[in-house]
Amino acid sequence: MGRDKRTVRLVAPRRSPHTYTWMRAFRSRGWEPELVSLTSGGRAVSWWLLPWRALSGRFSPRPAVTVFQSMGAHGLLGALLPRSQRSVVVPWGSEVQAARRSRWRSWIGGFILRRADIALVTSHDMAETLRTLWPASAPEVMVISWGVSEAALRRHDHAAARHTVEAEATVDHDATVVLAPRGVGSVYRHPVVLEAFRRARSTRLDLHLLVIDTRRTDVTDYESSDTDGVTILPMQPRSEFHTLLAGVDCVVSIPAADQRSTAVLEAIAIGARVLLSDIAVYRELRVDGADVDILGEPVLEALTLAFRSIKPMSPAAREANQQWARTHERESIQFDRIVMACTKGVR
Repeated sequence: MGRDKRTVRLVAPRRSPHTYTWMRAFRSRGWEPELVSLTSGGRAVSWWLLPWRALSGRFSPRPAVTVFQSMGAHGLLGALLPRSQRSVVVPWGSEVQAARRSRWRSWIGGFILRRADIALVTSHDMAETLRTLWPASAPEVMVISWGVSEAALRRHDHAAARHTVEAEATVDHDATVVLAPRGVGSVYRHPVVLEAFRRARSTRLDLHLLVIDTRRTDVTDYESSDTDGVTILPMQPRSEFHTLLAGVDCVVSIPAADQRSTAVLEAIAIGARVLLSDIAVYRELRVDGADVDILGEPVLEALTLAFRSIKPMSPAAREANQQWARTHERESIQFDRIVMACTKGVR
């Protein structure tokens, strides 16, 4: 089949907010994005769609650029589709971590990388990991953070946001509120977050934990649960998520592996105190100038102690983090670089 000169095929989860960000970024810069996905109404991958999507791609016009988001199911689909002029893989940290533990996942990762012209990662640690795990397969690797949206970078009314959090999440007025925004899966060590919170709350009853269940997307039909100071919320629209970040005292993210997470960057930009696991990508943030709290190991004990001693960011520290994000992590500038990297040499 012929090629569509200005079309970018994005192979990615349909309901992911990251997918919308990438689609919008290409469209606003004069490209025509089309989405190929293995998810439909929900967020779970439908593996039976993979051979059908791969086969139908052979009878469709080839786009100028293909971007496969992840080195899991969507990365595999992207690698099986006919080659574009330029193919780009965007690895996710959790899937690279899984490849360390599984020979099968490692082989799949190598196959995906061999089908790409470039790998875009958001941290230098991830770039080095790709080169180390797949020395014979890794293509050119470029490090570009996805940055923070203008909506997150604007000045937020923290008092008003706090009132909203108290009203909508049944939080007491004098509570110290912690947000775990990354989901309830083991990849983000959710059981450790819960156990540390419960230990800390035994001596500090003002603590309240908000957990976003990223598997659930229907806000209107979702009934939040509140047990022993823990409230489970569904995945939030971006504006509501920013209100949460502005209205809590602290944000926690302690995966064993990650990249430069958008949720973490937004928490920094909006001015929450951020508790992070002691991994290379998070240490990079502090080296780059962000004021974040890196927890030592064992992480359960370190997080428990951090919960017991949480204090909100001082106005000066909050302003410094906001200025750091505006200077280094502006989404519009970062996606100028991303789109240029994805479309380099395409005519």
